Amino acid sequence: MERRALSAVADGMRQLGAVVPPQQRLGEELAPDLQYLALWYVRRQASGPTRQAGQYLVALRIRPDDEHHPVRGWDDARKEWVPYAQLLLTLIAGGGAEDIRSDADRRDAVQRRIRSLLYQVRDRPTLLLVNSGNLRDAWPGLSNGQLVRDKISFDGDREPSWIALYGPDLRMVLLRDANSREETSQWFAPGASEDLTPGLAQGLWCTRNADEDNRVFASTVDRPPAGRKVARDLLKLVPTESWPHAPAATASNPQALELTVLGCLSRAVLETSGRSDVRPDQPAIVAASAHQLRFHDEYHPLSRPLPLHLARQAEEYVLPLARESSYEG
Repeated sequence: MERRALSAVADGMRQLGAVVPPQQRLGEELAPDLQYLALWYVRRQASGPTRQAGQYLVALRIRPDDEHHPVRGWDDARKEWVPYAQLLLTLIAGGGAEDIRSDADRRDAVQRRIRSLLYQVRDRPTLLLVNSGNLRDAWPGLSNGQLVRDKISFDGDREPSWIALYGPDLRMVLLRDANSREETSQWFAPGASEDLTPGLAQGLWCTRNADEDNRVFASTVDRPPAGRKVARDLLKLVPTESWPHAPAATASNPQALELTVLGCLSRAVLETSGRSDVRPDQPAIVAASAHQLRFHDEYHPLSRPLPLHLARQAEEYVLPLARESSYEG
Protein backbone atom coordinates (compact mmCIF):
# COMPACT_ATOMS: atom_id res chain seq x y z
CA MET A 1 0.00 0.00 0.00
CA GLU A 2 2.79 2.42 0.89
CA ARG A 3 4.58 1.67 -2.36
CA ARG A 4 1.41 2.31 -4.37
CA ALA A 5 0.82 5.59 -2.57
CA LEU A 6 4.34 6.77 -3.32
CA SER A 7 3.95 5.77 -6.97
CA ALA A 8 0.67 7.68 -7.22
CA VAL A 9 2.26 10.83 -5.78
CA ALA A 10 5.26 10.51 -8.11
CA ASP A 11 2.97 10.14 -11.12
CA GLY A 12 0.97 13.18 -10.07
CA MET A 13 4.15 15.23 -9.81
CA ARG A 14 5.21 13.89 -13.21
CA GLN A 15 1.97 15.08 -14.81
CA LEU A 16 2.57 18.54 -13.36
CA GLY A 17 6.05 18.54 -14.85
CA ALA A 18 7.61 18.72 -11.39
CA VAL A 19 10.39 16.29 -12.19
CA VAL A 20 13.97 17.14 -11.33
CA PRO A 21 16.31 15.31 -13.73
CA PRO A 22 19.11 13.38 -12.01
CA GLN A 23 22.50 15.02 -12.02
CA GLN A 24 25.27 13.46 -14.05
CA ARG A 25 27.95 11.76 -12.01
CA LEU A 26 30.62 11.65 -14.67
CA GLY A 27 32.71 14.58 -13.55
CA GLU A 28 33.98 16.78 -16.37
CA GLU A 29 33.66 14.11 -19.04
CA LEU A 30 30.52 15.73 -20.44
CA ALA A 31 29.55 19.35 -21.02
CA PRO A 32 27.96 20.93 -17.91
CA ASP A 33 25.14 22.40 -20.03
CA LEU A 34 24.29 19.11 -21.76
CA GLN A 35 20.60 18.84 -22.63
CA TYR A 36 18.56 15.79 -23.60
CA LEU A 37 16.20 15.38 -26.53
CA ALA A 38 13.89 12.35 -26.43
CA LEU A 39 11.63 11.28 -29.29
CA TRP A 40 8.67 8.92 -29.01
CA TYR A 41 6.35 8.13 -31.90
CA VAL A 42 2.69 7.56 -31.01
CA ARG A 43 0.43 5.51 -33.27
CA ARG A 44 -3.26 5.41 -32.46
CA GLN A 45 -5.57 2.92 -34.18
CA ALA A 46 -9.23 3.43 -35.04
CA SER A 47 -10.02 0.87 -32.35
CA GLY A 48 -8.77 3.29 -29.67
CA PRO A 49 -10.85 5.25 -27.14
CA THR A 50 -11.77 8.02 -29.60
CA ARG A 51 -12.38 5.64 -32.55
CA GLN A 52 -10.00 7.77 -34.60
CA ALA A 53 -6.61 6.85 -36.04
CA GLY A 54 -3.70 9.24 -35.73
CA GLN A 55 0.04 9.62 -35.34
CA TYR A 56 2.10 12.06 -33.35
CA LEU A 57 5.78 12.55 -32.64
CA VAL A 58 6.35 13.48 -28.99
CA ALA A 59 9.57 15.46 -28.53
CA LEU A 60 10.83 16.31 -25.06
CA ARG A 61 13.73 18.59 -24.24
CA ILE A 62 15.24 18.33 -20.77
CA ARG A 63 17.63 20.93 -19.43
CA PRO A 64 18.72 19.99 -15.89
CA ASP A 65 19.97 23.51 -15.21
CA ASP A 66 16.56 25.08 -15.91
CA GLU A 67 15.22 26.04 -12.48
CA HIS A 68 11.59 26.59 -13.53
CA HIS A 69 10.65 24.12 -16.29
CA PRO A 70 13.48 21.68 -16.93
CA VAL A 71 11.14 19.37 -18.88
CA ARG A 72 9.56 20.89 -21.96
CA GLY A 73 7.82 19.45 -25.00
CA TRP A 74 7.64 20.75 -28.54
CA ASP A 75 4.25 22.23 -29.43
CA ASP A 76 4.14 22.01 -33.20
CA ALA A 77 1.11 24.29 -33.47
CA ARG A 78 2.77 27.10 -31.49
CA LYS A 79 6.27 26.26 -32.75
CA GLU A 80 7.83 26.52 -29.33
CA TRP A 81 8.94 24.48 -26.33
CA VAL A 82 6.24 24.48 -23.68
CA PRO A 83 6.26 23.10 -20.09
CA TYR A 84 5.52 19.39 -19.85
CA ALA A 85 2.15 19.88 -18.11
CA GLN A 86 1.03 22.26 -20.85
CA LEU A 87 2.11 19.77 -23.51
CA LEU A 88 -0.07 17.07 -21.93
CA LEU A 89 -3.08 19.41 -21.95
CA THR A 90 -2.47 20.13 -25.62
CA LEU A 91 -2.26 16.44 -26.45
CA ILE A 92 -5.41 15.48 -24.54
CA ALA A 93 -7.34 18.18 -26.38
CA GLY A 94 -6.49 16.46 -29.64
CA GLY A 95 -3.93 19.00 -30.72
CA GLY A 96 -1.19 17.77 -32.98
CA ALA A 97 -2.43 14.26 -33.81
CA GLU A 98 -2.36 13.73 -37.55
CA ASP A 99 -4.29 11.25 -39.65
CA ILE A 100 -1.89 10.57 -42.53
CA ARG A 101 -3.03 7.73 -44.74
CA SER A 102 0.05 7.17 -46.88
CA ASP A 103 3.04 5.43 -45.28
CA ALA A 104 5.41 7.41 -47.47
CA ASP A 105 3.81 10.71 -46.48
CA ARG A 106 3.93 9.69 -42.84
CA ARG A 107 7.64 8.88 -43.00
CA ASP A 108 8.38 12.14 -44.80
CA ALA A 109 6.43 14.14 -42.21
CA VAL A 110 8.16 12.48 -39.25
CA GLN A 111 11.66 12.81 -40.66
CA ARG A 112 11.05 16.41 -41.68
CA ARG A 113 9.93 17.19 -38.13
CA ILE A 114 12.97 15.47 -36.63
CA ARG A 115 15.33 17.52 -38.78
CA SER A 116 13.52 20.66 -37.67
CA LEU A 117 13.78 19.65 -34.00
CA LEU A 118 17.50 19.00 -34.31
CA TYR A 119 17.88 22.50 -35.71
CA GLN A 120 15.99 23.90 -32.69
CA VAL A 121 18.47 22.39 -30.19
CA ARG A 122 21.76 22.90 -31.99
CA ASP A 123 22.64 25.92 -29.84
CA ARG A 124 24.06 23.75 -27.04
CA PRO A 125 25.43 20.22 -26.46
CA THR A 126 22.63 17.69 -26.93
CA LEU A 127 22.18 13.98 -26.31
CA LEU A 128 19.47 12.56 -28.58
CA LEU A 129 17.69 9.48 -27.20
CA VAL A 130 15.64 7.31 -29.56
CA ASN A 131 14.00 3.91 -29.14
CA SER A 132 14.75 1.81 -32.20
CA GLY A 133 11.64 -0.39 -32.11
CA ASN A 134 9.36 2.58 -31.57
CA LEU A 135 10.61 4.85 -34.36
CA ARG A 136 12.32 2.84 -37.09
CA ASP A 137 9.08 2.22 -38.99
CA ALA A 138 8.74 5.97 -39.52
CA TRP A 139 12.51 6.52 -39.63
CA PRO A 140 13.92 3.62 -41.69
CA GLY A 141 17.43 4.94 -41.19
CA LEU A 142 17.32 3.40 -37.69
CA SER A 143 17.09 -0.14 -39.06
CA ASN A 144 20.15 -2.26 -38.34
CA GLY A 145 21.12 -2.48 -41.99
CA GLN A 146 21.09 1.31 -42.33
CA LEU A 147 23.18 2.21 -39.28
CA VAL A 148 26.57 3.81 -39.92
CA ARG A 149 28.84 4.87 -37.09
CA ASP A 150 28.73 8.64 -36.42
CA LYS A 151 26.31 9.20 -39.30
CA ILE A 152 22.57 9.78 -39.62
CA SER A 153 20.46 8.59 -42.50
CA PHE A 154 17.03 10.07 -43.19
CA ASP A 155 16.48 9.32 -46.86
CA GLY A 156 17.10 5.69 -47.74
CA ASP A 157 18.25 6.52 -51.24
CA ARG A 158 20.93 8.96 -50.10
CA GLU A 159 24.26 8.48 -48.39
CA PRO A 160 24.10 9.03 -44.62
CA SER A 161 25.46 12.35 -43.37
CA TRP A 162 27.93 13.00 -40.56
CA ILE A 163 26.11 13.63 -37.31
CA ALA A 164 27.84 17.02 -36.94
CA LEU A 165 25.75 18.26 -39.87
CA TYR A 166 22.72 18.30 -37.56
CA GLY A 167 24.49 19.86 -34.60
CA PRO A 168 28.15 20.56 -33.81
CA ASP A 169 27.81 19.05 -30.33
CA LEU A 170 25.18 16.41 -31.02
CA ARG A 171 25.42 12.90 -29.61
CA MET A 172 22.94 10.12 -30.29
CA VAL A 173 22.15 6.97 -28.33
CA LEU A 174 19.87 4.36 -29.88
CA LEU A 175 18.01 2.15 -27.42
CA ARG A 176 16.60 -1.28 -28.08
CA ASP A 177 14.36 -3.22 -25.72
CA ALA A 178 12.17 -6.32 -26.03
CA ASN A 179 9.72 -4.44 -28.29
CA SER A 180 7.25 -7.36 -28.00
CA ARG A 181 9.56 -9.30 -30.30
CA GLU A 182 12.13 -10.52 -27.78
CA GLU A 183 14.73 -8.23 -29.37
CA THR A 184 16.58 -8.16 -26.09
CA SER A 185 16.52 -10.95 -23.56
CA GLN A 186 15.92 -11.30 -19.87
CA TRP A 187 19.15 -11.88 -18.02
CA PHE A 188 20.78 -13.02 -14.83
CA ALA A 189 24.31 -13.02 -13.47
CA PRO A 190 25.89 -16.43 -12.86
CA GLY A 191 27.23 -17.16 -9.41
CA ALA A 192 30.93 -16.83 -8.68
CA SER A 193 31.10 -20.61 -8.38
CA GLU A 194 28.89 -23.60 -9.10
CA ASP A 195 27.85 -23.68 -5.45
CA LEU A 196 26.43 -20.14 -5.50
CA THR A 197 22.97 -19.44 -6.89
CA PRO A 198 22.64 -16.94 -9.75
CA GLY A 199 21.88 -13.34 -8.93
CA LEU A 200 21.28 -9.99 -10.57
CA ALA A 201 23.73 -7.13 -10.99
CA GLN A 202 22.94 -3.66 -12.23
CA GLY A 203 25.41 -1.77 -14.36
CA LEU A 204 26.63 -0.90 -17.83
CA TRP A 205 28.31 -3.75 -19.71
CA CYS A 206 30.18 -4.35 -22.92
CA THR A 207 31.63 -7.43 -24.55
CA ARG A 208 34.86 -8.82 -23.18
CA ASN A 209 38.00 -7.34 -24.77
CA ALA A 210 35.97 -4.57 -26.46
CA ASP A 211 38.11 -1.77 -27.89
CA GLU A 212 37.86 1.87 -26.79
CA ASP A 213 35.61 2.74 -29.74
CA ASN A 214 33.08 0.02 -28.93
CA ARG A 215 29.59 1.41 -29.46
CA VAL A 216 27.21 -1.29 -28.18
CA PHE A 217 26.49 -1.68 -24.45
CA ALA A 218 24.01 -3.45 -22.22
CA SER A 219 22.25 -1.55 -19.44
CA THR A 220 20.85 -3.64 -16.59
CA VAL A 221 19.03 -2.87 -13.35
CA ASP A 222 17.84 -4.93 -10.42
CA ARG A 223 14.35 -6.31 -9.96
CA PRO A 224 11.65 -3.86 -8.82
CA PRO A 225 10.80 -4.09 -5.11
CA ALA A 226 7.74 -6.25 -5.83
CA GLY A 227 9.95 -8.96 -7.30
CA ARG A 228 12.81 -8.94 -4.82
CA LYS A 229 11.11 -11.27 -2.36
CA VAL A 230 11.17 -14.14 -4.85
CA ALA A 231 13.78 -16.72 -3.92
CA ARG A 232 16.61 -17.17 -6.40
CA ASP A 233 16.76 -20.93 -6.13
CA LEU A 234 13.28 -21.70 -7.42
CA LEU A 235 12.78 -24.68 -9.71
CA LYS A 236 9.77 -25.08 -11.97
CA LEU A 237 9.97 -28.85 -11.76
CA VAL A 238 8.36 -30.89 -9.00
CA PRO A 239 10.23 -30.15 -5.73
CA THR A 240 12.61 -32.79 -4.46
CA GLU A 241 14.41 -33.28 -1.18
CA SER A 242 17.52 -31.61 -2.59
CA TRP A 243 15.52 -28.76 -4.14
CA PRO A 244 12.55 -28.00 -1.87
CA HIS A 245 11.58 -24.56 -3.17
CA ALA A 246 8.84 -24.44 -5.79
CA PRO A 247 7.51 -21.24 -7.38
CA ALA A 248 4.25 -20.02 -5.87
CA ALA A 249 3.91 -16.89 -8.00
CA THR A 250 4.85 -15.69 -11.46
CA ALA A 251 8.08 -13.73 -11.60
CA SER A 252 10.57 -12.73 -14.25
CA ASN A 253 14.08 -11.45 -14.57
CA PRO A 254 14.66 -7.83 -15.59
CA GLN A 255 14.93 -7.02 -19.29
CA ALA A 256 18.30 -6.01 -20.61
CA LEU A 257 18.39 -2.71 -22.48
CA GLU A 258 20.77 -2.30 -25.40
CA LEU A 259 22.44 1.10 -25.77
CA THR A 260 24.16 1.88 -29.05
CA VAL A 261 26.16 5.08 -29.26
CA LEU A 262 25.30 5.78 -32.87
CA GLY A 263 27.04 9.14 -32.92
CA CYS A 264 29.35 11.20 -30.73
CA LEU A 265 32.28 13.60 -31.01
CA SER A 266 34.66 10.90 -32.16
CA ARG A 267 38.02 11.59 -33.72
CA ALA A 268 36.53 11.04 -37.17
CA VAL A 269 33.72 13.53 -36.53
CA LEU A 270 36.09 16.16 -35.15
CA GLU A 271 38.51 15.75 -38.04
CA THR A 272 35.71 16.03 -40.58
CA SER A 273 34.42 19.16 -38.83
CA GLY A 274 37.90 20.71 -38.68
CA ARG A 275 37.80 20.97 -34.87
CA SER A 276 41.12 20.49 -33.13
CA ASP A 277 40.34 22.24 -29.83
CA VAL A 278 37.87 19.61 -28.59
CA ARG A 279 38.73 16.39 -26.81
CA PRO A 280 37.13 13.33 -28.46
CA ASP A 281 34.30 11.61 -26.65
CA GLN A 282 34.63 8.21 -25.09
CA PRO A 283 31.60 6.20 -26.31
CA ALA A 284 31.45 4.40 -22.95
CA ILE A 285 30.95 7.75 -21.19
CA VAL A 286 28.13 8.71 -23.56
CA ALA A 287 26.46 5.34 -22.93
CA ALA A 288 26.97 5.79 -19.18
CA SER A 289 25.18 9.13 -19.30
CA ALA A 290 22.12 7.42 -20.80
CA HIS A 291 22.37 4.54 -18.32
CA GLN A 292 22.44 6.91 -15.35
CA LEU A 293 19.16 8.45 -16.48
CA ARG A 294 17.41 5.20 -15.54
CA PHE A 295 17.95 6.03 -11.85
CA HIS A 296 15.81 8.66 -10.19
CA ASP A 297 15.16 9.31 -6.52
CA GLU A 298 11.38 9.29 -6.97
CA TYR A 299 11.19 6.16 -9.12
CA HIS A 300 12.38 2.59 -9.03
CA PRO A 301 14.99 1.95 -11.73
CA LEU A 302 13.23 2.82 -14.96
CA SER A 303 12.85 0.56 -17.97
CA ARG A 304 14.11 3.48 -20.09
CA PRO A 305 16.17 6.62 -19.40
CA LEU A 306 14.06 9.34 -17.79
CA PRO A 307 13.63 11.54 -20.92
CA LEU A 308 12.27 8.59 -22.93
CA HIS A 309 10.19 7.47 -19.96
CA LEU A 310 8.46 10.85 -19.80
CA ALA A 311 8.00 10.95 -23.57
CA ARG A 312 6.50 7.46 -23.50
CA GLN A 313 4.10 8.43 -20.68
CA ALA A 314 2.86 11.35 -22.79
CA GLU A 315 1.47 8.78 -25.25
CA GLU A 316 -1.47 8.25 -22.88
CA TYR A 317 -2.64 11.80 -23.61
CA VAL A 318 -2.62 11.60 -27.41
CA LEU A 319 -6.31 11.30 -28.23
CA PRO A 320 -6.97 12.05 -31.91
CA LEU A 321 -10.40 13.53 -32.53
CA ALA A 322 -12.59 13.49 -35.60
CA ARG A 323 -12.18 16.47 -37.86
CA GLU A 324 -15.03 18.94 -37.87
CA SER A 325 -17.41 18.37 -40.73
CA SER A 326 -17.67 21.10 -43.34
CA TYR A 327 -21.40 20.32 -43.79
CA GLU A 328 -23.72 22.97 -42.44
CA GLY A 329 -27.28 21.84 -41.91
